[in-house]
Amino acid sequence: MHTITKKFGEQVEIVRVEGLLADYVEDHDIDFFVRGVRSFSDFDSEFTMGIINRRLAHKETIFLQASSSRVHISSSLIRELSMYETKLDNFVPREIEDEVYSYLFEHYRKLREANGDPPLRKNNKN
Repeated sequence: MHTITKKFGEQVEIVRVEGLLADYVEDHDIDFFVRGVRSFSDFDSEFTMGIINRRLAHKETIFLQASSSRVHISSSLIRELSMYETKLDNFVPREIEDEVYSYLFEHYRKLREANGDPPLRKNNKN
């Protein structure tokens, strides 16, 4: 993520939000929500969330349609593959791929250690 913030400077800020996003946008004087959608099912759930956020924060939601080359990708898939220290080409933008996978691989290693699970066998393909 730091690569993207370096590229765009102060135009982009990545934050972790604890609690309701509606509260965060009100507390930080943000004008609207931006949400990405890949499919009708994404739009359906995001549309519902947009209605809720409008009622909670009196802010509108702007929906951005995913590129056709990226509609098959979901953060759930990336996280699930990362649990097994596996990645697929073109599932994460090249600019942030190393940072994302390094973070996720280390996160799931720590979880395995904390749970007393054995390390993964090294026969997976990255």
